[in-house]
Amino acid sequence: MISFKSKMWFRLSHLPFFFQLFSVAALSMFLPSAHALTFENYAEARSFFYTGILGLFLLLMIALATSNRTLEESGIQQLTSLALGFLILPVYLAIPEHDIISTTDFINAYLDMVSALTTTGFVVFQPEILSDTIHLWRAVVAWMGGALIWLVAVAILAPMNLGGFEVASGSPIHQTHYLTSKERQHFLHRNFSALFPLYLSLTGLLWFALALSGLPGFDSLIFAMSILSTSGITAVENLSDFNGNWTAEVVIFIFF
Repeated sequence: MISFKSKMWFRLSHLPFFFQLFSVAALSMFLPSAHALTFENYAEARSFFYTGILGLFLLLMIALATSNRTLEESGIQQLTSLALGFLILPVYLAIPEHDIISTTDFINAYLDMVSALTTTGFVVFQPEILSDTIHLWRAVVAWMGGALIWLVAVAILAPMNLGGFEVASGSPIHQTHYLTSKERQHFLHRNFSALFPLYLSLTGLLWFALALSGLPGFDSLIFAMSILSTSGITAVENLSDFNGNWTAEVVIFIFF
């Protein structure tokens, strides 16, 4: 007999793409929460923790409400979910940042999260006014955004012959390779399982290389996530803050 836990996992994994993105965002809240707790920044830890719990609770309610329905997404619907993700998800991601930076308007926190998630690197806040936990959160969001863009290109645009894949394949645009909803879901999960470990490994390798070059461990992590995601989000203005560490610059050049 399939357990309730297994059924819920099945429901969560087969929700529309937007809600799968939302689940990743909710779970990622616990990383900056743990970081803040480690350094006894209890207010920041609570902000991220409660926001993450709230997100998971809402997701669970949605999974329960749709448990007797078969949810299927076409390629166009997946692209719609992606667009909604870039527009709506930053509202949720900005909640703890706005709570911690109490002197700013919510729109600024929202724009900062849009900048991070889309990896555009638009500067909203100067690095020196942000805590290390906020720096970590911005880098994590940008890192997830970089992974998302990579995944979307391979797992969503490629099957639809969009984003330049129609040129690479030599197929006319009207000869799009159609997949059933179940095939599309399997294709998405399979590519995630193949690409994410590589993305994570490259980030870890760059983090290790930057730490060996002499950069502080925390700054090395922020730089590593920013470089792999091409977001440009860092905890410092530039590498000159580290007294011209040319070794780090060489490492960054190699990975970039």
